[in-house]
Amino acid sequence: MDDRLNARRILIVRLSALGDVVHVLPLLDALRRARPDAWIGWLVEERNASVLAGHPQLDRVFVWSRRELSALLRRGRVLAALRLALRSLRELRAARFDVSIDAQCNLRSSLLARLSGAPRRIGFAPPYSKEKAHWLATEQVAVPVGGQLKLSLV
Repeated sequence: MDDRLNARRILIVRLSALGDVVHVLPLLDALRRARPDAWIGWLVEERNASVLAGHPQLDRVFVWSRRELSALLRRGRVLAALRLALRSLRELRAARFDVSIDAQCNLRSSLLARLSGAPRRIGFAPPYSKEKAHWLATEQVAVPVGGQLKLSLV
C-alpha cells in the first residue's frame, strides 16, 4: 500500500492572523471527516492558540512562542531564545508527523513545517506561496481559479 494513503499523524501549520486561522478550520473538519482515526495537531502562534484550545477535532495544539522569542532576542538573551525554540521543535518532532499541511505558506511557516520532521510537506504552489516557501514543500498544490483544493490523504 502506498504510504501517501496512510497518513495517521497530520500537522496543520497556520501560525498567525486570527481570521486566517478561523478560515482554515474547514480544512481541519475535512481532514477529521476523511481520517477519523488520524491524530491531528496544529501549530499556531500563542496569540491565536486560544481559538484552537479544546477544539473537539484536534488532538493537540502546538504553540510557537513568537512573541516570547522576539522579546528574548530584543533583550539580547540569544541562548534563552535558542533553548525555547529547540524545546518547541523537540515537542513537535516527538509527535512524529507523517504529513504537514502548510496553510500559510510563508518562509516561517514552511520552515517550521520542515523542522517538524514530517517527510511529506504540502504547501501552495506559486503565486500563493510567499518568500519562496514552496521550495520547502515536498508537494505543491496549485489553486484552481474559482475551484476548491483537493488533497489526497485518504
